[in-house]
Amino acid sequence: MLTTDEDIETTIKGILRSASLVQTCQFTGCDALELVDMDSDYILGQVVSRQMILILISGTEMKILLKIHFNDSEGNSLRRKKFPDQPTDAQLVTAKTVDYMKELTNQVSGRICRIFQLNNLSLGMCIPLNMHGFYELYTDYTAEDGMLKKFGQAWKIKGDFGSLVCTAYVEIMEPAAVTHLQYTEEQKTDDDELEFL
Repeated sequence: MLTTDEDIETTIKGILRSASLVQTCQFTGCDALELVDMDSDYILGQVVSRQMILILISGTEMKILLKIHFNDSEGNSLRRKKFPDQPTDAQLVTAKTVDYMKELTNQVSGRICRIFQLNNLSLGMCIPLNMHGFYELYTDYTAEDGMLKKFGQAWKIKGDFGSLVCTAYVEIMEPAAVTHLQYTEEQKTDDDELEFL
């Protein structure tokens, strides 16, 4: 049993980071990716890229606003690792890269939902939304303890393509529901290979 707010926050942060790394490796086919902490001068809400994909994961006990931030060069490079023979027309490349990053965000969120389902927390997710990176300025990452617990975090997924920045803002409406978090990773199955269509 997780006994303190700090334990709960650390466990949830671990779930989000692990899910993002594992699913990104699986989805992109890149095994040499690593989790990296943000620079020490980084402040939550700071603009870090030209684009971001936003998705809301929510249920009655908690909700998570997850974003994957990227620049065109990083998104294109990552997509080409999986689909090297796609066309080079600039507008088409941009559209395909945005679709690719939306599906990556969708896949990461699906893994997060499955991990919380193992912990008897039923969460659903919305359709991923593409936004300009500067909209990050309007996000409120204010931490709060009490009846409603809120906290934010940020991390990078780094590889030879560059890096993606992930941010999450977690709101826990029923703290008692998350004190029994036991599973921090999805259980392995034989059909874990996912295909991007």
